[in-house]
Amino acid sequence: MGKFKRFVDDNALKELFLHGRKFTWSNVRETPTLTKIDRAFVSVDWELDHPECLLQALSTEHSDHCPLHLALEERMHARRRFRFEKFWVKMDGVLDVFKEAWLCDPNITNPFLRLYIMLRNTARALATWGQKEIGNIKLQIAIANIVILRFDYAQESHILTEEERWLRRTLKQLKGKEEAFYKAYKDLLGKDGARDFTLDLEGLDVRAIDLSDQDRVFSEDEIWAVIKDMPSDKAPRPDGFIGIFFQKAWEKVDLVAAVHKFFLGNGRGFGRLNQALITLIPKTPEACAVFDFRPICLVHSMPKIASKLLTVRIRPRMGELV
Repeated sequence: MGKFKRFVDDNALKELFLHGRKFTWSNVRETPTLTKIDRAFVSVDWELDHPECLLQALSTEHSDHCPLHLALEERMHARRRFRFEKFWVKMDGVLDVFKEAWLCDPNITNPFLRLYIMLRNTARALATWGQKEIGNIKLQIAIANIVILRFDYAQESHILTEEERWLRRTLKQLKGKEEAFYKAYKDLLGKDGARDFTLDLEGLDVRAIDLSDQDRVFSEDEIWAVIKDMPSDKAPRPDGFIGIFFQKAWEKVDLVAAVHKFFLGNGRGFGRLNQALITLIPKTPEACAVFDFRPICLVHSMPKIASKLLTVRIRPRMGELV
């Protein structure tokens, strides 16, 4: 601590004023201990260069400390992930948006890159179209953070009731699980690696089966059959699109080239589409511990369609293979 104080004095640093809060830490007890532990120091030159700076404390969502937010002159906006809304297909004009947005520079010939660009363009066009047609129907506010912040303010002037402390604790648990889940499942999911052992199928005297029919290039009818059979409104994937988009826009979009490139073994450029989200599903209604949740993976629409095509084709032959 002595070295820190000497560093502050030697560099003529000053503490920035914290707007709106007196304390930045609480032990979260019935009669809480409140202190100001978290601070921000700047030089005089820095403060002269940033006269509009504003230091504020955010809600204590992940710990007992209040995160400090230092704003300069620019406002920061969180990027919202695109999601295709099922009710859009019932609105006039949506098919025109598909047709106008499903475009790509003809000089780009890689089917994976073309599909990525056309999906991206369509997502942007649909987001803009939806905003103009119906507005933002979902309230884009962090309600939990606002409530926590109000409780943080309130406990500086009076003791929170048992109900208030329960609600504050519950909201913080909901907001602070990301890191715990990440640590718990990081090792469980594992990493790709070379196998130490393999199977000698010849030594097992397994009867050879002619599977040459599985190597046929998938036809447009096969692809459409898989698209048509997709659930219309399951959880959106990393690209934001759901089954009903591909079903309603089938005549406007072209997936055949990307599917053929995938199955012909040339995966160059596939990384743009090879994306996935991991989400957690509670095993019981009272799930609260990390392992009360089951991880599931939501892959990009293109790999999902490819896996479905393989499944549908191999399904009639499974009795011979197992």
